[in-house]
Amino acid sequence: MGKQSDDDSMDDWINAINKGGIFGRRSSADKRIVDRSTATHFATAYQSIYGMEITNICDGPDPPDVKAQVGCKSIGLEMVELLKPEVRRKKVRAFPALAYPGQFEESQWTRNEFERGVNYLLDAKEEKYANRPEDWVADALIVHTDEDWLDWAAVQKWLMEVSFRPRHKIRSAYLLLFYSPYYPKPHWPLFRMFGEI
Repeated sequence: MGKQSDDDSMDDWINAINKGGIFGRRSSADKRIVDRSTATHFATAYQSIYGMEITNICDGPDPPDVKAQVGCKSIGLEMVELLKPEVRRKKVRAFPALAYPGQFEESQWTRNEFERGVNYLLDAKEEKYANRPEDWVADALIVHTDEDWLDWAAVQKWLMEVSFRPRHKIRSAYLLLFYSPYYPKPHWPLFRMFGEI
């Protein structure tokens, strides 16, 4: 199973969270800490679901964000956050108030918003990788989120109704939701959208 780097102190992780939520990224150091931690949670869920251990998680040259190993194979993991940016901006502007008028309604996700948001991220990453060498491929794109109102049960249902087409420079794509006490497994909810590592 993946292991966080020894230089990820609890204070650094707490500071990264306080800057913008569980996936807060304000500096390159914050991004590295959050990416490694997210990759570690991905590795835990991946091993539980698919029975394959992902080890040696470390910073990548960007791209990929994170390098790791599956057996003897070296892999590159790219990270991208799924969120409603307009809701995040309004929450930041409303701080220190806990909410702004209409926040609950705006924070809800529909299947169409979910599908549109994921496809936007897949297309943006594919475009970013277009200038990479022809043989370069992201082994896995981890679309992660801590959106309060993106429920794992709804996502599970939507993924049975929606399919995401593979991209040329992305071998596989997974959706990793932040920990939910209602999820019946002892890891963060993980869903495969296409491909395999």
